[in-house]
Amino acid sequence: MGNLNECLCPASCRDCYDLNIKTIATPAVQAFYTIYTMKLASTLSFVTSSLLLLELASAIDPCTKIAQWNGWKGVGGWEESKACLESFPFNRKVALQTLDTLIDGFNSFYVFKDIAASPPKSHLSISKVDIIKELGALKNKDYQSDFAFQNDIQNIVFSLYDAHVNYEPNCYGPNWFWQQALLLYAPVEKGAQKLKIYGITKGYLPSVTTDLIECEVVEIDDKPGFEVIIDYAKEKGGKLKDLNVRLNVALMTTNRYINRQFTDYYGSWQVRHQLPEKPLTKYKLSCPNGKSQTMTLPWIVFPPTNVNFSDSSYYAQECALPTQTASKPRQLPQKLTPPPRNLQTQLGHPGPADTHHQQTVASNFTQVVEDEMFYFGYYLKGNGIRYNTGVIHIDTFEPSSLSSAEYTFIQGIKAFLKLGIEKVVLDVQNNGAQALLHVLFNDNINATTPDLEYATDILVSSQSLILGKTEASYPNYDPFNDDYYSIDGKLLSSDSWLTNSIKYNRGGRISRYSQRVRSDCSAFIYNLVQKLSANGIGLLPWTLTDYTIVSNGNCGSSCALFTNRLHQLKGVKTIAVGGILNISMS
Repeated sequence: MGNLNECLCPASCRDCYDLNIKTIATPAVQAFYTIYTMKLASTLSFVTSSLLLLELASAIDPCTKIAQWNGWKGVGGWEESKACLESFPFNRKVALQTLDTLIDGFNSFYVFKDIAASPPKSHLSISKVDIIKELGALKNKDYQSDFAFQNDIQNIVFSLYDAHVNYEPNCYGPNWFWQQALLLYAPVEKGAQKLKIYGITKGYLPSVTTDLIECEVVEIDDKPGFEVIIDYAKEKGGKLKDLNVRLNVALMTTNRYINRQFTDYYGSWQVRHQLPEKPLTKYKLSCPNGKSQTMTLPWIVFPPTNVNFSDSSYYAQECALPTQTASKPRQLPQKLTPPPRNLQTQLGHPGPADTHHQQTVASNFTQVVEDEMFYFGYYLKGNGIRYNTGVIHIDTFEPSSLSSAEYTFIQGIKAFLKLGIEKVVLDVQNNGAQALLHVLFNDNINATTPDLEYATDILVSSQSLILGKTEASYPNYDPFNDDYYSIDGKLLSSDSWLTNSIKYNRGGRISRYSQRVRSDCSAFIYNLVQKLSANGIGLLPWTLTDYTIVSNGNCGSSCALFTNRLHQLKGVKTIAVGGILNISMS
């Protein structure tokens, strides 16, 4: 039974949030929950009394030191950043309100709640997470700071490994960078996987120089280096179910296509948005010149630059939601537009790298056309290549210009047809999500088909029923902005899809869920097919056996649906990149 509330066509992507809590299907539910639940939960603990702020002002302000940095700090930076973050006092009353809000939200809207508490047996690295029980247990803990309390919540939510479930108070995470000076990767050499230095963060620590590049990392903190990285990937590598993919996300990669060029991405081991546990990291290195050395390196810390940060007052000015705003009623919007979220802008890094690895293009590869979304190129057969092979690299989370992406797509296909391309490689490494590719794989009929219209349902609770009824009472009831229909293709006209609920046993627990609804991409596909036809392109000549998908597993939600459908249901060949040697990737 599908529980995947994904935006599968560009129209729905404009009207569908990458929500903090997954599978809240209607705009009314999205609006209410986004405004009143997660944002409230992540800011409630920031609403401190004037007395607490006066106490802060009268004490020594540890944040003042950070404001005096010259943009960053190495030695001592971790200690000073920790002191600043831990200086904001814990408010038990607000903490209990925060936990109650989160627990109520997860109970009411998170459809994977039961499965997370009792996941099915799988080769994936999935642990049991009873999110309600674990959040409830925090009520019995006492904290010395608001930061420690928020950190515990963040760790619990992260342990779900669900990329659509996010809890990151801006004051303690996304606005900060803690960066390693050594940038690591895990190549396989002569049948053995090693941990090595791919590059360095240059210009920060005098002891970290380019002659360290390609040294093997034998140990980290007196433990085998590769095992340390694996252990880190298990816990914090990324919000992904497969350990292989979490390892890929933790380490260095150069295959991220941004602004029409392939760039370096440091990985979550190298760059953190959460205060690391220790101030120093010890590396034992074995270098190509036969020299071995041990280095103990501090974190390079970058404080917030996009807020008014001069002392601890930034907490009240930039982080705490004013009390009157928190309690002020808000009118429910009839239509939603997504917040400006672009996955790739969130994965940046503050310090430049020196890698000495030239990102060269193979001499027999020819580029055809490219834009921010697509990169088309090809190899002609000969010199070991059996077929005229086209390559389409797709990486962006969402194109800023859909019309530009469509034009590039059409020009690339025209070029492939003219060149007599026989095989097509789809490179979806580090792919956020998109829908344009659906037209390639409609079994060559150039039309939408039911297996492309993924079904979804939502959890039925007292809150979702109230919100569903509220939205249905609008004069022009328009759930999902015309992008979702009943399974039999009827446009939703009331909240009966929600009230006529179905009982399921998921994860060993009985809960009620809505009727299944499905997305409708037919209008988008029809319009694109018309544009293809206007350019002299009819049915595409490639069959399912002519395609190969290349992925490192870092593949966004719609991308994951797309690749799984092609591989498992259609038998398209896939090639996995990276991961742990001799352990298959999902």
